[in-house]
Order: sequence, then structure tokens, then C-alpha cells
Amino acid sequence: MKVGAEIESTCRNCGVQPHTVVALPNPSTANVACKTCGAEQHYLAAEGRVVAPIISVNSSGKVRPTPRKPKKPAPVWHADQSAVGAVLSRPVRPYDVGGSYRIGDRIEHRTYGLGVVDAIIDPHKMQVFFPSGHRTMTQHRPVAG
Repeated sequence: MKVGAEIESTCRNCGVQPHTVVALPNPSTANVACKTCGAEQHYLAAEGRVVAPIISVNSSGKVRPTPRKPKKPAPVWHADQSAVGAVLSRPVRPYDVGGSYRIGDRIEHRTYGLGVVDAIIDPHKMQVFFPSGHRTMTQHRPVAG
């Protein structure tokens, strides 16, 4: 890529594709101008293509690119991956450290999602299968209050 080159990328103002490279501050970034509305924008070059970064503005008004965080795909819950089958006749219960659970109970955890109790380790611990894997969870604990 060089100054004056035409590239294909969507303008944030008018949505038109063609842009012209107006500056190359370093090898991985480019300042481009929309050929339709003339708006200048910052772009990052990644693997031979030019993409638009997310732009953030701090309290002093300085504009800077914000790094993109890769999204993790949501795990898929498969009941057959659990060591035991879920007892579907029992309702799904919200997880509570003071609660009492049995093997096969389905619980809803606010972080891990839907899970199935696989094993009772001791009177205060149980193993629960979640889409993200097995977790050792607490049960029968009095809630301080």
C-alpha cells in the first residue's frame, strides 16, 4: 500500500466503498479519505487487507484506535457429554451455595450457565458439568447474614 492508492473499505459517514490513502504513519496503519464525501479516517492493515478499527475518544478529545477483542464462540451444551443424564422431570433450579442438590439435578449458574450435577464429592461439594467443562461447586453452606 502506498500514498495515493485506491482501496475498498466502507466509509463511516456515507457508507461508500472507494477510498484513497492519504498518509501512512507506520507500516500497519493508514489514513484514508472517502472519494465520495472526503471524510478522513484511520485504518489498520491486517494480513494484506485494510480494515476499519473501532475508534475511541478519551476525555481530552484525543482519538485513538481501540484494539478489538476476539469473541469466543459460546459453548454448546450437550447433555450426552455429562457423566450422568439430566433428570428432566425435575425443574431447573438457580444455583445457591446453601442449596441441596442430587445427582441429575439441572442448575442454572449466573456465570457458567445451565449445568447437570454429575457427582456428590462430599456433603458440601458436588461436581457439575457445564458447557465450558466440569466445575466443583459448593452446596449445604449456611449463608452469612
